[in-house]
Amino acid sequence: MTKPTILISGATGKTGFYAAKSLLDKGYNVKAMARKTSDKTDELKALGAEIMLADFLDLASLEKAMKAATRAYFVYPPADGLLESTANFIVAAKTNGLESVVNMSQISVRKYHPSPLTSQHWLAEEMLNLSGMNVTHVCPSFFADMLYLMNGGNILQQGKMYLPHGDAYHAPIAAEDIGMCVAAILENPKKYNGQRLVLTGPVRLSQKDIAAVASKILCMPIEYISITTDQWADAMNQSGLMSKFLIKHLIEVGKDYQEGVFDKVTTTVESLTGQKAMSMKTFIESNKLFFTPQFLQAMSQKLSAETAKTKVA
Repeated sequence: MTKPTILISGATGKTGFYAAKSLLDKGYNVKAMARKTSDKTDELKALGAEIMLADFLDLASLEKAMKAATRAYFVYPPADGLLESTANFIVAAKTNGLESVVNMSQISVRKYHPSPLTSQHWLAEEMLNLSGMNVTHVCPSFFADMLYLMNGGNILQQGKMYLPHGDAYHAPIAAEDIGMCVAAILENPKKYNGQRLVLTGPVRLSQKDIAAVASKILCMPIEYISITTDQWADAMNQSGLMSKFLIKHLIEVGKDYQEGVFDKVTTTVESLTGQKAMSMKTFIESNKLFFTPQFLQAMSQKLSAETAKTKVA
């Protein structure tokens, strides 16, 4: 029997790349959607994926990318524009007869959320639920990647982590595990239709705990310093590495974090993939490159360029 064609959006991103690779390994026909070519699109193409250059805000390109696909992964970056993108996605899906979609949402989604991004995610879920397709929402905890994304430079330069998270907990999850879960759902989407699946790592940790784990693996003293959301926002504004939209979102995330919204541990990763979720220890051991000056400088330059584009737009 011919396997279905599956569209993976964000195919060069943290979760889409792993979802695409997993499905390709299992013999599925994968259309890997990205806004531009890169080393990752080259890698996916070499593995057998059809590369589709498209943008959620360009309906024509999205309709073309989705042609012949019956299942899809919808993931939007942490930026404004989610609702228009969701509307375009649904129109393109209905035009092409798409049957099932896995939607990347958030663990903190709720109606009337003060974060502009999280409130858009709530509405996006509602829009997809009304679309008539089989829909599954994946709602991950904080990514393990947030360690280097938010504090990589501070760790290297000062041996410190600054976050407005107090003494609360979360169970950090690796992007690779999320991608594997997305692939597993897309293999049998009807089984998970209508569900909101909370994805977490295996162990709840405070930021102080994470600092201790990172300190041991990276062989350097690392101290977690809890700051206020105002202090954090001032630092992010001064850095120029994030848009006002994203900073507002992360301020509200910090408040949610301190109130225990992220303090959950599930076994969903293992239930979906048959493998235990990656621990924070294993994540850091496997990704020491992310804590090198060369990587962090390249990441900073990329963030600066993306933020500049957002301001121009």
